[in-house]
Amino acid sequence: MKVVLACPTYGPVNPEVAKHIRFAAVCAANSGVVFMGDVSTDRLPTTHARNSCVRQAMELNTDGIMWVDSDMKPGPEDMTGLLDRRLDFVSGLYFRREGKHEPLVYDWTEEGFKAMSPLPFYELIQADGCGFGWVYTSIDMLKKMEAHPDFESHSGWFPDKRYSGGFGDDLGFCDLARKARIQLYVDTGIIIGHEQGARFIGVKEFLEAQCD
Repeated sequence: MKVVLACPTYGPVNPEVAKHIRFAAVCAANSGVVFMGDVSTDRLPTTHARNSCVRQAMELNTDGIMWVDSDMKPGPEDMTGLLDRRLDFVSGLYFRREGKHEPLVYDWTEEGFKAMSPLPFYELIQADGCGFGWVYTSIDMLKKMEAHPDFESHSGWFPDKRYSGGFGDDLGFCDLARKARIQLYVDTGIIIGHEQGARFIGVKEFLEAQCD
């Protein structure tokens, strides 16, 4: 499998996070993944940054994009495990930094996206939406989304309409994928720490928050 890495940032990355991302990429390369380059951006608005990553990736001979947010702390095998699924779209599991630390996995309902509950852990599940912190997308999927009638060139694959009553860029992507009839998957056994100040939010913090 040939992939490019995309880690859109706005300023410096926590050195501990950078170390863990680099180690996960090395482990993936050792398992046979071929990295064709890094299409990451810096200091661009989120939608423009992610769309720039896609356009750069499409110019390369690559199968897909490994998306990594700059506040994600993976384990050594978490990139390998995700890519080994060989799916057009697959995400790891991570939790909201605030409040009850809910998992960022969603079902589609008549009212829009709703947090999936109950959420099965340590399984590969189908989902309608998720965050974009630790995700693989295939180029084939991105081309199919681009060909959909609802695709708009100015907002691209990541329409951000959170300030006009719509979805943010990550769920905007998921909504467009849903309309293009592309199934999304989440591997709830690949659990990624989500940076919150000096600590990282994971299963332990999620479970503790439910007892408060």
